[in-house]
Amino acid sequence: MDALGPGSLGIDASRYVVDLVFLCGMTLLLCISAPTIAGVLGIVDLPDGRRKRHPQPTPLVGGLAVIAPFIVLCAAIALDRGGDVLYPTLALTAAAFFALGLADDQHHIKPKYRLIVSTVICLIVLYVSPQHFVVDELLFSFQTWPTLLYPFSLLFTTVCLVGMLNAMNMADGMNGMTLGACLIWTVLLAFYGPADLQPLLLAFAAAMGITLVFNLRGRLFLGDSGTYAISMVVALLTIYSYNHDPRTLRADIVALWFMVPVLDCLRLMVWRLAAGRSPFTADKHHLHHFLRRWMGPGRAVTCYLALIGVPCGLAALAPGWTPAWFALVFVVYNAIILRAAWPLVRRHGLRRFLNERRTG
Repeated sequence: MDALGPGSLGIDASRYVVDLVFLCGMTLLLCISAPTIAGVLGIVDLPDGRRKRHPQPTPLVGGLAVIAPFIVLCAAIALDRGGDVLYPTLALTAAAFFALGLADDQHHIKPKYRLIVSTVICLIVLYVSPQHFVVDELLFSFQTWPTLLYPFSLLFTTVCLVGMLNAMNMADGMNGMTLGACLIWTVLLAFYGPADLQPLLLAFAAAMGITLVFNLRGRLFLGDSGTYAISMVVALLTIYSYNHDPRTLRADIVALWFMVPVLDCLRLMVWRLAAGRSPFTADKHHLHHFLRRWMGPGRAVTCYLALIGVPCGLAALAPGWTPAWFALVFVVYNAIILRAAWPLVRRHGLRRFLNERRTG
């Protein structure tokens, strides 16, 4: 693992501290001004007493508070580094997915159109910067030599990016859940990632940390704009770090990081198809819904983040045991689902349970 520090980018440390304070101040100002900004943009989430049970209208500005400083820093680094396409690509991709999410927040775009647009954006990103973001091989902790993905590298990477985007969109159901998970992954990237990413990761984590405080207090939500942009940035930074040194950040460690939201997304899609519904329809069968019914919102978020963070921390300490941490997550995840779902299935029957959109 590479040494940390802004010096790895050729950035003066004192100047970087000033820049970091400026970026954190930008995030703080955006969070404080969230009601005004949300009113101007028309992105206020109104409670409906059913799926949206927050006590008052809440601005969907959390994503802007994280992504705006990220784009500014990417632009600044790009100007310093000249011809490297990495940082302009990250900035433009974050802006594109923020715009897609903002349009969804404002106009509620149909899932199939969001899927098409997000896939097109991902393909453009991979075409522009394949050396940074296309996964050409998989190297697992139990392998000596990698498994080559060519000629399916582009398809595999696109499926991973779009799948991550949809998994995080489904997982965004309670305050602190998406930001907390992305903050955990960003900290892990600082542990595994290359030195040239460290200043960006530090600023990104700081922006998420500040926004998380407001989000946990119910002062603002991420909105789809935030969920799309932040999760895509995390996904791209992870691929970049993996491509930089797959022998340090192994493929199974990356899969373990994102196992919980991806596993929950796949389960939900299968359940909905089994009930004869579209896999994109809304319901209350998500992992966080079960956790909330079981233990209340505060503990539910803590449990969800622990299910992500604890195995990832164990994998960092003992990477040779990564398959065991996979098994641990799988067992705990399914135990939670069975513990929370079984009383409802027994009360209503499996078919009615699967078809119920607003259970409990």
